[in-house]
Amino acid sequence: MTSRFVVEVDKISKNFGPVQALDELELSIEPGLFGIIGPNGAGKTT
Repeated sequence: MTSRFVVEVDKISKNFGPVQALDELELSIEPGLFGIIGPNGAGKTT
């Protein structure tokens, strides 16, 4: 099976205690130029 996406996530959820940060996130990134931005220590490389 071949995917046309470089990154693909489906229905990701994340809570930090009582705070819901993500609720069934769906994300697909196609090949090409893209970047991830955010403050230092935000976990961009993990």
